[in-house]
Amino acid sequence: MQKESFLILLMQFSALRLARRSFVVAFAASCGIGSLGGAAWAGEVSQNAPETVAPVEFGVRTPAKPLDSLTFVAPSKSELVGAVGFNLNNVARDVALEQIKAGTLTPEAAWQSGALTFDNIADLLEKEPDVYVINYREGSDGLHQRLLALLLQHEGARLQNLNKVSPRLRLWLANYYWLQGDAKTIEVAQSLLDEFPPPAVGPGMIAYQAMERIAWFQRDKGQHQKSGETWLLWKAYQGGPDWAPINVKLEAVRELDAAGPQNAEQVSKLRQELIAQKDGWTTALVYYEEYHALLAAGKPEAARRALGKPIDATTSAAEGRIAQSAWLAQIAYQSGDLDDALRLSKIAVDAGQGVAINSASFRYLYQMARDTQTRAGGWKKNPIQTDTKEILFEINPNEPNQTHYKRVIIKTYGDISINASVDNPAFQARVLPDNIWQYHSLKPSEQKVIVQISLETITLGGKATLLISSPEFPNFQLSVPVLVPKS
Repeated sequence: MQKESFLILLMQFSALRLARRSFVVAFAASCGIGSLGGAAWAGEVSQNAPETVAPVEFGVRTPAKPLDSLTFVAPSKSELVGAVGFNLNNVARDVALEQIKAGTLTPEAAWQSGALTFDNIADLLEKEPDVYVINYREGSDGLHQRLLALLLQHEGARLQNLNKVSPRLRLWLANYYWLQGDAKTIEVAQSLLDEFPPPAVGPGMIAYQAMERIAWFQRDKGQHQKSGETWLLWKAYQGGPDWAPINVKLEAVRELDAAGPQNAEQVSKLRQELIAQKDGWTTALVYYEEYHALLAAGKPEAARRALGKPIDATTSAAEGRIAQSAWLAQIAYQSGDLDDALRLSKIAVDAGQGVAINSASFRYLYQMARDTQTRAGGWKKNPIQTDTKEILFEINPNEPNQTHYKRVIIKTYGDISINASVDNPAFQARVLPDNIWQYHSLKPSEQKVIVQISLETITLGGKATLLISSPEFPNFQLSVPVLVPKS
């Protein structure tokens, strides 16, 4: 970056008296820094931001230069920090992170160059708003996991004495070890529970998040009894959001039920405690968990009855109806009952009319109900379908006479037999054997079948119609035009 252009940029933003993080985001954009540059300061600018966050447009971005070509001339580092109050080392860090994300720089190379250090990585982790959201976006081998691996590789000694590691960084360490399946998860997370004993939940619900990592680690190792008991430790805490005790009981029910029948009485009691709150969404979740437990036990009919029990709700009644009916509609669809799928999806869709649904979970379930309604209605109207609008044989008249083939994918609801024919003797059609397979998320109801059409006698300008029928739907026939252009 040239000295003059940098000074102009600095003067413009100083004159406008922008807030510190606004300047940094704007400056980062001019350097080609994307999502992580903004997130490092405010947790707001991200290409993977939740849908509730409005996208930020920076206009045309200048591609980031290779790290070794980034030189900040004037003003000096001390002048820059004094003028606008941001850390130049963090700018270099964020440029390096963008290049790591782009695959043009390795974390190790960034460390060796000095762009990544213990302090600026720790600073980034301290300011990230939500460990859970980062996990959801990145998975077990994302950027933050690689940064923590870098710290442990080069500065592991500084992380050994947990009493000298900040609570926030310790939470990141516990999260790292959990995702790696490392038993150190327990040690690190337990140090947080020891530091923030009940009844206080600690800053940012840190005791809850530490408890989560222990319970999840135990769950992943098949230690369902221990996991359920860990969740129930939350009873000793006070404060925190209203959803925490509900979520704890739901998780405990899931784990204790998986641990074995010796917990049946305790599981039943916890379920009744949740239902007694008369919250529609909570009750629907309890029924859904019970459904899966019975289904896993080989009791599908009992599972459906459990999920379909009446919901007595004084709060979140619409959400409860949407969730319950959407799940039941999908189950009916999967089992081949189109009429019940239509009936239940209509209940869910009607329940959502005029209701402000802010939760992503509710929006997903509401959309799932609408999709089920659309698909079920479509199959009722057209039990045999294809995306092919016409079958076009493009023939070179200079080629010697030969057989030409086309294949068409036919969709059906369920594994039904179909017949294929063409109303022109120049063409032949046949259903290929053993070609039925499931598709889409709502399997196993929807199937694909391949029909092969062969052109035996070439007649330029010829026309025909592929006819698909099934003995199971004697009053329905699918027609697809077949064309052979003149040239």
